[in-house]
Amino acid sequence: MSAPAAVYAPPLRAAELAGSAEALAHAAGLLAARAADTREAARRIDATGFAGPAADAALARLAEIAQAFLRRSALLHHASQILASAASAQEKLDQLADLADNFGRAQAIEWLNMMAWLLDTAAAAAMRLAALGPAEPGAPQLVQRPFDSLEEIHASNLPTVPAATIREVHAAGGLILESGPGGTTVLVGDATDPARVTTLVAGVSTGRPEKLAGELDKARRIAEATGGAVVVWQGYRPPPDVPLGINPAAAREGGEKLAAFQIAVEERFPHARKTILAHSYGTVVAAHAAGEPGLYADELWLLGSPGVPVRSAADMRLLGEDPAVFVVDADTDPITGLRYRDRAVHGYSPSDPSFGATVVEGVEGGHSAYFTDPDFLRALSSPPR
Repeated sequence: MSAPAAVYAPPLRAAELAGSAEALAHAAGLLAARAADTREAARRIDATGFAGPAADAALARLAEIAQAFLRRSALLHHASQILASAASAQEKLDQLADLADNFGRAQAIEWLNMMAWLLDTAAAAAMRLAALGPAEPGAPQLVQRPFDSLEEIHASNLPTVPAATIREVHAAGGLILESGPGGTTVLVGDATDPARVTTLVAGVSTGRPEKLAGELDKARRIAEATGGAVVVWQGYRPPPDVPLGINPAAAREGGEKLAAFQIAVEERFPHARKTILAHSYGTVVAAHAAGEPGLYADELWLLGSPGVPVRSAADMRLLGEDPAVFVVDADTDPITGLRYRDRAVHGYSPSDPSFGATVVEGVEGGHSAYFTDPDFLRALSSPPR
């Protein structure tokens, strides 16, 4: 498949953001004025000599009302600042996009599209925090630390994970790139200048934090087969069990996080070939990312998929040179029963000819056979074209 045409299409508009920021600032000013009027009213009532229990209760209530106005004013003012900052950043991205378009830099335009998407998600998160109050601090994502070395990031993540996890990571010779409620994301293999970076996206059972050791074993095996770096990505919370795996909500959220993670991979390893190796429910996650907002990947491998939410490989926005989609089904994998012709539980069957992916045959075994099958590892190291 060929890469989609590069068209700059940011989800935000700088002028709309600036206009919204101005409207919120105006509303904040009105609420602050209302608070001042309320306090002035209380002062005048108090000056009349009005006294007694009823007077005290009334004045106390006016003070509460004034404080409520001030809190809402501060909230709107904070939101206005967030939108104003987003407007300024979006305007700069737009200017860079004009330059990239004038010089025909398609890759730069795609990168700016992803930066605009990141700005949108960051602004939305900031607005939620402004409304709900501070959240518990968490370790930042890799995409939020572009200037820190992987060794520095690993060192800062060590105190955030259990001792057992640290032992597993050290035994694999890995570096912790992210940690959080979904699990621990670890890179193994060549972390300096890999020719290839493979990101493993696990499913319902294997994507859990307690399955990290087994996923690291897979990563080491794949790193040996491909000669590159392999990332065990545990950046999302999979559904709690297989029956709930029919719910696409976790895949939608995970898809956004995977897209953000791959932006960081592209920034750190711009010359490496990027491979996404998604298994089971992880194929739904990866397909969501590839459909919207887009995914930095030269290759997307869908292993034992229960179906994907995009109609065809051509509908996937893979940001790489001559990107390709591969589908692999082990011969006795029961998950293929969730697909029939071009349809599947999660939408569409990636193995159907109408989907347009390259189907890799010859893998033997059940749902977990892919990572030990020699035919699959050979195909992965030298993908068919």
